[in-house]
Amino acid sequence: MKDFDAIALEEIKKYTQGADPEAYVYCVKYANFFLFIMFGLLAQKPHVLATRGEQFLFLRSNFGGNKFKGEYSVLQKSDIQNVGYKKFFLANYITITKNDGTKVRFVVSTLYKRFKNQADSLEKIKAKLGITG
Repeated sequence: MKDFDAIALEEIKKYTQGADPEAYVYCVKYANFFLFIMFGLLAQKPHVLATRGEQFLFLRSNFGGNKFKGEYSVLQKSDIQNVGYKKFFLANYITITKNDGTKVRFVVSTLYKRFKNQADSLEKIKAKLGITG
């Protein structure tokens, strides 16, 4: 199976001034549960989440993580008010509540094998977010 680490790293470096990220994972940002019930996968948006220092960078990708759409958002650790975490089988559900009350929800699975260090990177990101266990 071909991995997409080199492709993702190249894209991430465009937004980190050429620096390597500390960790990166393929994830799916999801809409509220009602929209998910109505529209299924169309309500979900695939992303690559990378972390460097006190920043979390979300890069919009295709399903698979090997192509990027040029859309991104940056979340500063200082903008995070609360982090919720649930694990359901191999899916890790993370909800970040920002200081302004808005929420960022995403799902990461260690089943995704196109990134060599998906599981290790997820643990690093959880640690940065203050998630234990």
